[in-house]
Parts: sequence; structure tokens; C-alpha cells
Amino acid sequence: MAVRDDIHLLMTLSICIVTWNSEKYLPELMKSIFQQTVLTREDYDIKISLDVVDSGSADNSVAYLQQEYPEVHILRNMQNLGFAKSYNQAIRMSATDYVLVLNADIVLEPDYLEKLLTVIKKDEQIGSVAGKLLRAHSGESYGQGFFEIKKTKIIDSCGLVMKRERRFVNLGEGEEDQGQYDAGENIFGFCAAAVLYRRAALEKVKYSQEYFDEDFFSYKEDIDLSWRLKQAGWRAIFVPTAMAYHFRGVSTTTKKYTNLAVAKFYKKKNRLVRRLSYRNHLLCLIKNEKARDFWRNFFPIFWYELRKFVFLIFCDWPTLKGFFQALFLIPKMRAKRELLGNRSNKVIE
Repeated sequence: MAVRDDIHLLMTLSICIVTWNSEKYLPELMKSIFQQTVLTREDYDIKISLDVVDSGSADNSVAYLQQEYPEVHILRNMQNLGFAKSYNQAIRMSATDYVLVLNADIVLEPDYLEKLLTVIKKDEQIGSVAGKLLRAHSGESYGQGFFEIKKTKIIDSCGLVMKRERRFVNLGEGEEDQGQYDAGENIFGFCAAAVLYRRAALEKVKYSQEYFDEDFFSYKEDIDLSWRLKQAGWRAIFVPTAMAYHFRGVSTTTKKYTNLAVAKFYKKKNRLVRRLSYRNHLLCLIKNEKARDFWRNFFPIFWYELRKFVFLIFCDWPTLKGFFQALFLIPKMRAKRELLGNRSNKVIE
């Protein structure tokens, strides 16, 4: 990757990627990164570090990157340490003004980064920005497990929305994109598939060396980080003109939010995913819910949690292990909550 060395650099950026058996996605991902206008424009003053953490891949992800992109910085873990810890490692690999957290199964439009950087530079209170994620599917294979990308107009995410009952959904997920969310606005936060963070914001809300909470391992750690940033006064801005495509395996929501529809979708999830998602949802509440907001929304929250608990007792009792794991982690979550609460009034001067 060409890096500018002049002393008048306007900004620095680290692109952080975690791979885990991701070889088949890497050709399209890397091509889309190196086609970014912030790299191809000679007059764009930016210094970029591309930092990859491999979390115990059994395929040729590392070998592919080493052969095709030797300029990439790679840290290789011998086992899967989870989304949170692996991305924390990647973020710590470089000290930059901005951090792009990028899933391996993402393909960016050429101006994605430029549009995000243009917005985040406008206001120092903006802690995170992300564009519109649309669904992508595998097209025709061209050997060695690689494939062409088939782009769609189906929305994957236009940001995260928090409902009164503390149900978190990807805005517009599963809908056909007709510009219905193109107004652009402040939003709760983002699914961490292709998000640009201001490093100063990440530093203010981290616990020890954790940006994403490593007790979560995987799932909903992006909700927790979004909530912490919001509590600390940082703004999250959705940039609809910045486009990217996501190879999401299974949708995270159902179009019709009925008890039967949710139950049918729920059963499609892996058992470990169900347990971690349930546990980490509870951890998010323990860490981030303020008393006044909780009591204001007590009945929606109570009814939502009661329905889930009863469903798990009768239909999926192994997932209740996540409930007891959350209880065990309460002291640790309270310690993190207290530390972050002490900082919250000092984040934005």
C-alpha cells in the first residue's frame, strides 16, 4: 500500500480486519480497499495502516494475504479468541486519528472511506460514522474457493435502533432500498461490520485496554460499544451515500415481529450463538441502562424479558446457561460501569 511521507499529513487511519477462515472473502475485500479514492487520489493527505488479526484460521487466509498483500501488518493467533479480543488487538496495532473496523465479508464502494472521513471531520463530537450496508451473495466461482460478488438492493443495516423494550434492530434490515432512510441522521450506533470510529472516542470509553468488551467474546459487543459512546456524549452519524455490501449468512431479524415469527427464526441460530446473544444482551443492560430510563420504560422492558425467559424455560432451556453466566459477571460489569461513569462528564469539553 502506498503511504505518503510528507510532514503535513491531515489525518491517519488504521483499517482493522479480523479473519477467521475468511479466505474466500479476501480477494473482493482487499480489491475494494485498494480501490478507495483516499488511496488513488494523489492530493488526498492521509496515512493508512492496514492491520489484520487472524483468529486461528484453518484455511489459507494468512498465506493469501502474505503472498498477495505483503504490506499488510498481520498478527496471528493460534486459536479463535473471539470478535471482541481480536478487534482490540487490531486496534492497538496502530496509533491513528481514526479507526475503520471492517469485517472480512464486506465489499466497499470506492468512495466509502472518503465520504465517511468527510463527515467525521466536520464535528469533533462525532464519535462514529458508517454508511449503508446492502446484502451481497456469492456469484460464479472462479476456483480455489473464490467467487464473484453478486450485489443486491436489499438493506443489511442503516444503523442500530434501540426500541423501548431494549430490543436492538438493524434499521431497514431485509427491506428493498428505495431511499427511505437517505435523510441521514443521528442514530443510536452501528453494527460493527464497516464502522469508522474516532480514536479519541474509543480511548474515552475503553476499559483497561478493551475497546470492545472482551467478556462478551462475540455478539452484541457492537451494541455495548455504541451504547457507551452514546452515554459519554459522542454522536453516531449515518451516511447513506457511503455504500458497502455484506455477505451476511443468516439475517438477524425477521420482517414481521410476531412471537411465532421470532420463535421460528430463533431456532435457526446456532446454540452457542443463542446463548452468547442472550447473555450479552443482559450484560448490555447491566452495564449501560440508567435507572431513570429503566423505570421510565419498566413495563416494556419487563414484558419483553419475561416473554424471553418463559420461552427459554419451555423451549430452549440450555440457553438459560447464559442467564446464570450474566449473573456471575455482574460484579465485573458494575466495575466497568462505574469507571466509565466517572469519565462520562469529561469526554466532551
